[in-house]
Amino acid sequence: MSVCEVCGEEVAETKTCRQCGVKFCKECGYFEKHLCLDCGTAEEESLEDQVEDTLEESTEMETEKTYGEEPEQVEEIKSALE
Repeated sequence: MSVCEVCGEEVAETKTCRQCGVKFCKECGYFEKHLCLDCGTAEEESLEDQVEDTLEESTEMETEKTYGEEPEQVEEIKSALE
């Protein structure tokens, strides 16, 4: 039997986190990714931030392509048209 370093329970199997090295059970991490909950959650948040940044950049690029202006100028033009 192994002991999970996150919850302290004795379990049949643990994995070692590939980022921080802590041994964790199935309840305390992502077995298939070899990430404990802390590191796995941080990785997910990082990926979400990257997706959000990419969407913002894409929107800005599309705006520039459509209006041929910088985003700030586009907002001024939109306001003037309303």
